[in-house]
Amino acid sequence: MSWPSLADGFTAETLWRVGLAFAAGTVLGIERERRGRAAGLRTTLLLCLSACAVMLISDEYYRKSMAAAGAASWHPDPMRLAAGLLSGMGFLGAGVILHLRRDITRGVTTATTLWLATIVGLCFGAGAHGVGVLTTGLAWVALWCLPRLEIGIHRDQFGEVVVIYTASSMPLETLSARIESQGVSIKHLDWREEPERDMRRVRFDIKFKQIQMPALPRDLIGDLSRLPGVRLVHWRG
Repeated sequence: MSWPSLADGFTAETLWRVGLAFAAGTVLGIERERRGRAAGLRTTLLLCLSACAVMLISDEYYRKSMAAAGAASWHPDPMRLAAGLLSGMGFLGAGVILHLRRDITRGVTTATTLWLATIVGLCFGAGAHGVGVLTTGLAWVALWCLPRLEIGIHRDQFGEVVVIYTASSMPLETLSARIESQGVSIKHLDWREEPERDMRRVRFDIKFKQIQMPALPRDLIGDLSRLPGVRLVHWRG
């Protein structure tokens, strides 16, 4: 079977689909570019266009093969290229995620936006204009509007406080109660004793509200430093 040329598939509908993918990639990419992310306008736009082109090619080959050979014979699966694109997208998404330390990871929203741009491009390439436009609109709301709403949400944050003090100066319960009096919750502690020096080192993993920053570290360090026998107080948030 000879494959028909795709030149006659370059129609007004094709231009419409590619144009919508271009617009959607631009809308999503500008938001990431404005926030200074590694995958910004160009990356998101190119990814959305690539997904659209992949779906257009898959759909065109499928229709042409059906017309040339009939519905009863073998024909290419129009979703194979799209599935391969989504699988490869995982590597690109993983490349923009940064694990700075155990409690801070950045780039997850950018990776998700790239994944979404791929899906939107596939939607437009397949001719599902309504789904693509609706998804792009809701994504715009999520990326541009929800951050303003998040400001009013008092999110939990986590940190750690390390205290080194003379073990005989006070029991651990007193130190724990003093920390919790600042409005934080102790989630876990690591306790190390040096009996020959009468020293104790305790690391507290704590949970607190974002609204308590940046005053909490200053108040907590100042309060703990005034306790008897305390040699060092270290905050890490």
